[in-house]
Amino acid sequence: MRIIWMVLGALFVASVLIVAAIASIHSCIVRPKGGSEGTVRSYSDAAPLELTNLTTDEEFDAFVKGSKIAVVKFTASWCGPCKRLTPELQKMAGFYADDGVAIGEVDVDANGPLSDKYKVKSIPRTFVFVNGQVYGDIVGSRAHAINKLIGKACRERPTVETAEEVVEEVVESSEAVEAVIEEGAEGSETVEEAVESLETVEVVVEEGTAEEPAPETPAE
Repeated sequence: MRIIWMVLGALFVASVLIVAAIASIHSCIVRPKGGSEGTVRSYSDAAPLELTNLTTDEEFDAFVKGSKIAVVKFTASWCGPCKRLTPELQKMAGFYADDGVAIGEVDVDANGPLSDKYKVKSIPRTFVFVNGQVYGDIVGSRAHAINKLIGKACRERPTVETAEEVVEEVVESSEAVEAVIEEGAEGSETVEEAVESLETVEVVVEEGTAEEPAPETPAE
């Protein structure tokens, strides 16, 4: 009976992890004071963070692919509108930091090939990347338009990676339960079956819901 209760406890832990994943999926949903859900929040009072200066193609690729959402401004030292946009982006960097958003900048004079790759003809031009892919871009120093695009990308960010991480945590918890069973311990077959069921848990995220197969009742 003790072993069975441990297995049921592991299943409970798995369900808690799934619920936590759903909460994290909606971490970017906006709920401003006095507004309705989905309205873009104000970033103007956020503590600013310095933008990451991306000087090489390698730095750019690592930055874009290493962030859940990456924002990159193409700029130049002689560009007045670019300079006016910088403090606004710094506030956005601080504002969206907890949502996994990173903001950097590329000098077009220092990295012409990268500018050509993204067909940058006018600056400032700000790109938003989601999971390493271009999600959208804004030409000009329209800070509120950029903020709106970031908020939209944040709400619509794919969550497959998050679901996979949850499954890995569930498998780890199942392995911890399996380790409790010594060689020849009574009830080991029951626990092994429960562990196998945990390893096949599939987290289905669709419009804020998750489904988990109902575990079979272990036989005493």
